[in-house]
Amino acid sequence: MNYAQIRAFYSVVREGGVGRAARFLNVSQPTVSQHLRALEETAAVPLFERRGRGLALTPEGARLFAAAEHLMRAVAAVEDSLATPGELERGRLRIVSDSPPVVVQLLKRFRDRHQAVTISTALASKAQIMAEIADGEADFGHMAQGLIGTDVLPLPIHRRMNELLAGHNYAKAAVDIAVYDLLGKHLQVSVSDLLGGALTSRVPSYYAIGLAEPDEAALIALEKSKEGYPRLQLKVGSRPVEIDIEAIRKTWEAIGNTGMRFAVDANCTWTTRDALRASRECLDVPFIMEQPCRAIEDLRKIRPQVQHAIYMDESGLDLATAVCVAGQGLVDGFAMKITRIGGLQPMAAFRDVCAAMNLPHTCDDSWGGDIIAAACTQMAATVRPALNEGAWIAAPYIEGNYDDRKGLSIKEGYVELPLGPGLGIDPDESLFGAAVASF
Repeated sequence: MNYAQIRAFYSVVREGGVGRAARFLNVSQPTVSQHLRALEETAAVPLFERRGRGLALTPEGARLFAAAEHLMRAVAAVEDSLATPGELERGRLRIVSDSPPVVVQLLKRFRDRHQAVTISTALASKAQIMAEIADGEADFGHMAQGLIGTDVLPLPIHRRMNELLAGHNYAKAAVDIAVYDLLGKHLQVSVSDLLGGALTSRVPSYYAIGLAEPDEAALIALEKSKEGYPRLQLKVGSRPVEIDIEAIRKTWEAIGNTGMRFAVDANCTWTTRDALRASRECLDVPFIMEQPCRAIEDLRKIRPQVQHAIYMDESGLDLATAVCVAGQGLVDGFAMKITRIGGLQPMAAFRDVCAAMNLPHTCDDSWGGDIIAAACTQMAATVRPALNEGAWIAAPYIEGNYDDRKGLSIKEGYVELPLGPGLGIDPDESLFGAAVASF
């Protein structure tokens, strides 16, 4: 949880919607939606419920909004106290750059004039810099044109990005996906063809039930099974494990005869004690235990004692980690997000490692609109069907599309592979606003 997420949540409530909040904050609508999704994942409870075409606060959301109001007033007071007329006497400055020599020169000149200001610096990619500026997490961005002149091919682009910057996979993924789309449109082939070829035109998805009371979870599960979803994920954790166990059992009672696959996702919130108890008391329920504990060492502790398959999610930060835990036999599969691993090129390598080791996995992401949904679907279409745990996309939670004609949606639990070159969609660029930077 961070200030940008709280500010997005507060603005959505105050402005009366995601679109209005995005305009108020001067950021894109997907940025606001992603902040809300991350905040709900951290809180492990739903903060909004849909009513018609609008959103209403849940009781938990109302409590958070009351606390957020206090925080926003405190932030305003701090900003006022720092707004000293004339000479800047105190405060904080955060600088994000990919060119340290230039920043050092600027810092020296700034320090000579404002010695009482606390300065922090960070190395980042251009995409990350612009995101931090938009989110208010960075005060100054400077980016060298390191990618200019690089061949517009996935591997050379990734090698150059890795030379310029360590980590920041989320930022690299945006460039990676754009490269695949551009290359596909240039060659008049789909991204799935560039990734090796689609094995299906109808990609399975899955439905995730947020943290809900046991009876409510069972009702939702039954409803989604009737809609045709082949897989169901139930969120648990951040409450007494006895309630989680009841929710698991009641949910399975509702879908046990439907053929749906069942995953229980604790989002790192269970202790090893809770994970062991849940497995022990639900021996007759064939569920996947998704990221029950935060640390890889905790997974190592419970691995020999649980009677359920373990999938890694949040701890799977990169390809190297996935290869390591798979090689050690710590997991039976993965919930992998394309932006977390760095884009489609490393995701394709991950897919092939999983195929070689016979490990199932998802191809999804935390949130987003048509672009990331198309990327997830194009990738998932290339996964061996027996190992394909589905592509989660946020379409049911988002109003409108970037592509009004070919925008992605879930129908009867599946997503149709977009037709056409590249990602298969043509977003309306006017919806993104003015470019943050261009070269």
